[in-house]
Amino acid sequence: MNVDRFLRREEIALRLGTSARTVARLFANGDLPVVQIGRTRSVPESAVDAFARRKAGEAVSAAAARRAERGR
Repeated sequence: MNVDRFLRREEIALRLGTSARTVARLFANGDLPVVQIGRTRSVPESAVDAFARRKAGEAVSAAAARRAERGR
């Protein structure tokens, strides 16, 4: 059985290379599925990884679209 590890805001920020404040915004916008136990909000590690892959894919698609617009 593969059990997901839960990451706190600071750990997510380090993994994504962003600030804890930005991660708090991702929580508020519903971009990451938050699990709250007591006062601690955490996100399954697999959800953070999926979010990063999705955003990386969007960045690649946007770059390809820009190149296509310039006629490359």
